[in-house]
Amino acid sequence: MKHIENYLMGERPSIKRGQRYLVYESLCRYNFAKGYCCQRNILDIGCGEGFGTALLADSALKVFGIDYAGEAIAYAMSNLAKPNLVFLKMDCARLGFHDSRFDIITAFEIIEHLSNPERFLSETSRVLKDNGLVIISSMQKHGGIKSNNPFHLKDYSREELMNALSGYYKYVELYGTHCIRRINPFQQFVMDRDHFGISRSIRQRLRSGLISKIEKLVGTTPPEEVWERDFVVTRSLTKAINIIAICSGKRLKI
Repeated sequence: MKHIENYLMGERPSIKRGQRYLVYESLCRYNFAKGYCCQRNILDIGCGEGFGTALLADSALKVFGIDYAGEAIAYAMSNLAKPNLVFLKMDCARLGFHDSRFDIITAFEIIEHLSNPERFLSETSRVLKDNGLVIISSMQKHGGIKSNNPFHLKDYSREELMNALSGYYKYVELYGTHCIRRINPFQQFVMDRDHFGISRSIRQRLRSGLISKIEKLVGTTPPEEVWERDFVVTRSLTKAINIIAICSGKRLKI
């Protein structure tokens, strides 16, 4: 599980590390899922420090947030306590819950990091109620080109993700996450490869001089000026940053 530990330390977005864009992109997915969570029992897999999980708890009956990183769970337990919210350190491939436990399961940006996604999907289908929903997201692979993200074991195109999910869920519907503001292409390139937040000062320096003038001329926005409201979820997958899959149906045997 060393790869997962490295991912949890390096790719979990944080505003403190200058990853405001990634934080708001993540919250967009949680706000989308929240619409399905009213008075339901929820499992949020890969909850990290729990900000999105706490958002789901605002309308849910009860929410369990699980993550493999003990330090993230400790932070969530100390800072985001709610009567209907429970945080647990747990492996997503070995869920410690009985069958048909949850109405809704969310798992955002997890599947691409797993060496055995089949085991993960099998576990989600096991603990989901027959009429429940699983909401999974993954960065979209465009044109068959794998990202340079060192924490991704596999990037998924829309076809590949659909094929992976349809083996466990009878019904799969795909949506896309989009940023409605144009991001400076070079800063986007740097940000996408900055998994430890060290490029914040670099991006800030780029805003001065010629880069700033180019931004004004072509109408692009630096990542530091993007807000939560700038991210939307639509049915369009064209140029979508991430794919969000809503899955349902009877559990299939492997």
